[in-house]
Amino acid sequence: MVSYAKCCRPIPGDHIEGYISTGRGMVVHTHDCHNLTDHREQGEKLIHLSWADDITGEFTAELKIELENHRGVIATLANRINSMDVNIEKISSEDKDPQFSYVTLEMSVHNRVHLARIMKRIRTIHSVHKVARVRH
Repeated sequence: MVSYAKCCRPIPGDHIEGYISTGRGMVVHTHDCHNLTDHREQGEKLIHLSWADDITGEFTAELKIELENHRGVIATLANRINSMDVNIEKISSEDKDPQFSYVTLEMSVHNRVHLARIMKRIRTIHSVHKVARVRH
């Protein structure tokens, strides 16, 4: 049994480690996840892992986007992502100040290369200032 940590949301292509958890089996984290530090400090044995070459499926990734706050910009962002045949699972926004907003997106991706293409495409929107992957 394998589960993927919700704190760091590993996706194929990430460097990963894991540990055995009672009831959850192997819990997979990115190697730089802050929760792994806690497990190391508690003396738990971590296992270095790697992704299979033929892994398929969709994995949740989260992005935080800083953009100029004007009419239609979120619709433009959603349309750009949708044009790449990507499923947006969750979207939220908050105003940074009257001129800028932060949009947080959870979406389904196949791997790091797929996520990088999405981020590159988002950066082509004139109103976008920053795009970053979120890791909790």
